[in-house]
Amino acid sequence: MAAVFDNAKAAAVHGTSAYTSAGDLASTASALPTLQDTSKCGECEVAIATWECEECGEIYCEDCKEMVHSKGRRKQHTKFVPLQICGQCQACVAAVECLDCEMVFCQACSMFIHEAGNGVQNGFAKHQINQLDDHKLHAVDLNVTNGFGIVVKDLTVDRFYDADHVESTALFADEIAAWCKEESKLFCDPEQATLSLPACPPDSLASTSVSVRVPPETMARIRAHEEQKAAYDKEKELELIPTFKGIRLWTRLSKILDRPHIFGEGNELLKARPTGYHTFSHDVHTLPKFERGVFQDTWLQLALSMVAMNAHTFTNLFVSTEYRDVGMYTFQFFQLPNAFGLGAGWQCVTIDDLVPCAPGSWHHMTGRLEYERAEEEWNPSSDHRTSTNGGLEPNSPSKSINALYPIFGLTDQRNETWSVLLEKAYAKFLGSYSHLHRGDTSTALKHFTGGACRTEHWDPNAIDNLAVSELWWRIKTGRALGLMLACVKADDADNIALKQEATGLVLRDDDHRLAWVDGDAMVCSAQLTVQQLHEMQVKHCRARDEGVSLIMLRNTQGYQEWDGDWSAASSLWKAAVRDYVNYKSMDEFAYWISIDDFVTRYNTVLLCSGFVGCPAALYTEIPPGPPEEVLLNAVQYYLTVDSLDDELPISFCLSQCDPTDRSQQSTFNATLEHLHEYDLRVFRVDRKELVKPEEVNRAAKRGEEDGDEEGWLLQQRNEALYEWPTDGSVALHTVEQPNDFLLRKSAALDPGQYVICVHLAEHHAKQRGKYFLSVHDDQDEEGVYSCPFPPTAKRRGGSKQVSNLRLGLTDIGSYAAPKVVLKKQRPKTPREELMERIEAAKQLR
Repeated sequence: MAAVFDNAKAAAVHGTSAYTSAGDLASTASALPTLQDTSKCGECEVAIATWECEECGEIYCEDCKEMVHSKGRRKQHTKFVPLQICGQCQACVAAVECLDCEMVFCQACSMFIHEAGNGVQNGFAKHQINQLDDHKLHAVDLNVTNGFGIVVKDLTVDRFYDADHVESTALFADEIAAWCKEESKLFCDPEQATLSLPACPPDSLASTSVSVRVPPETMARIRAHEEQKAAYDKEKELELIPTFKGIRLWTRLSKILDRPHIFGEGNELLKARPTGYHTFSHDVHTLPKFERGVFQDTWLQLALSMVAMNAHTFTNLFVSTEYRDVGMYTFQFFQLPNAFGLGAGWQCVTIDDLVPCAPGSWHHMTGRLEYERAEEEWNPSSDHRTSTNGGLEPNSPSKSINALYPIFGLTDQRNETWSVLLEKAYAKFLGSYSHLHRGDTSTALKHFTGGACRTEHWDPNAIDNLAVSELWWRIKTGRALGLMLACVKADDADNIALKQEATGLVLRDDDHRLAWVDGDAMVCSAQLTVQQLHEMQVKHCRARDEGVSLIMLRNTQGYQEWDGDWSAASSLWKAAVRDYVNYKSMDEFAYWISIDDFVTRYNTVLLCSGFVGCPAALYTEIPPGPPEEVLLNAVQYYLTVDSLDDELPISFCLSQCDPTDRSQQSTFNATLEHLHEYDLRVFRVDRKELVKPEEVNRAAKRGEEDGDEEGWLLQQRNEALYEWPTDGSVALHTVEQPNDFLLRKSAALDPGQYVICVHLAEHHAKQRGKYFLSVHDDQDEEGVYSCPFPPTAKRRGGSKQVSNLRLGLTDIGSYAAPKVVLKKQRPKTPREELMERIEAAKQLR
């Protein structure tokens, strides 16, 4: 029996028949033609199907899969699942599983082998046969089909062919990987991050060469800031000494995980959206559930979970996983500019899969990972330690057997490694694992995305209704536009708001350090009007007379579940309400809360925009200024339009806060008081540059408008007059909207470079303007818009498919206060003038 069983395994591996001849199989298969037909490719109907496309709902052979998905809309399909093939005949899709043979069979082979009377030993007739369900029917390759929709083989250096910072890293990785494969060895990083802090931080003044003259007061401020940072880092290191005692050794992930894979199967907790809510093609439905590590790194896990919601932003972190067979991975992070504004840019980090581990166990009751503590003395000069007693405590009856686990980054899918690898790479980027303990989520987001973060606070006891309406507008519009938002209950936020005696939102200075002990990310929002609450029979709701504004939040570790109104156990959740907001599951990692409870439970909100993979949308505030300088202070944006088509229908949307959106009790006068008038212009440019307003000839202007009231007013003004140039101006068409708080204009743009100029009207110049600017493609083949603001009228025909349209939007400041210094707009240096003279002389020859 053992010999026959071994032959069965050999047949599964080598594709040979261990039991019967091909003729016998053919005669048996002829009795079940229907079963055999289901194994044929749905395209050619000849070859055996080996793949199923979940998006097509069809099965294909290898050749047809490549042919069908090489063009058209099917070229975008990525969810391919390999089918399990019968281990006996190697020609049909498996239908049953034999637990004794440890093999899968098609129905015909299973009947021939395991049923008595077919010339086989009777012992096989006693084997336990189970029908394969839909999950076991597919041999899911997590490198192709996973919860994040990322094909691991596509994470290669070739995606960054135009990035200079990747070239040297690619050469290093190619050479080292080739050597490792030739020598049959695994990669070991010679520049491992240390547990303790380095003696000299890499971003300190001691390691920075400054070639510019810095005022003494600025240098003193920079030194004071670095001294404060060094003291803060030392304090964190002292806190971590008991933690370092429990770290035993550095182990490869393949040694401590059963079947390690970069991405797991994931879940669909983020798939559900309220009725009519706008979604993007790059949205990720998986909600990572992190385990609590030995560090206080929830701030970092929050940033990772926010980045993982956008597939484009998430995959940008992975430079290369093509050498994972030798334990080599390459990531990239955005290096922020130093105190002198230098050194900004993406930086590659190459690591191995050796991670620091500590003994721990999975709790049988909670299912969470718990680490053990050791009692040895920690030696900061060595990162590789052993313990006299192994560092293990006696097991309690409710705990599993102790084993070694990574000290950070694990998710609920225990064999998933992306988070562990990313945290290891980020620790190397920062210079030490100690930097993972207590940090600012906004800093991590800047490193992960290259975007800009804005952090604001409020006093929960003093915030007024107008500020609540403005906060709700930012959350609702920001998430609808695809921006990243998070919230936290900060310890010092109340003090900051109280010092300024503010009843609204207070902007936090970037130099002010904020430790995110915990926090939640925002997923989406929903609104229920008074009429909807009445129709859905929602009673005992505090906001029943005004409507309710709901926010869906997600927690990184599931330890802080909301238990108030609209929580999972709340009686306000009627069946109609659940269907409207699509709230089907009750999970401790995701919950709903009203905006009124939100402002009392939290006091800090973080908004991140302008990141890699971000939709063309930005939040901007225009400070008050003189009316005569509105054009000089106009905020300008650099827009790139990249497509294979011409005359693309593009929409420009400018959204501002509507006080009546949240509270229907707002008066008409209050609405007009906060309604600002904006002007939006678009110019075609040849390069990234600011548009210069032209000064108007006052005498000519007076002569043209003499005799009318406007001309008389112009004569009374002594200040300079400005107007936009006509060269390069793009004709815009205003699209009527249901309310005055949304300005929408459209134009037909060719691929190229543009500058968008936004400014307040002169009579509103002395007020602070706040708005979201977003740019969208207006139409496509299937009527799916990239804009969350629906048009007033339904399109009728004339739509066309937009080919590979990509929009990039960057804030470049105003002409009076530019954010970038452009070569063409600064005085020429003596060397530049000399080179121009030399080039001119060469032309004369």
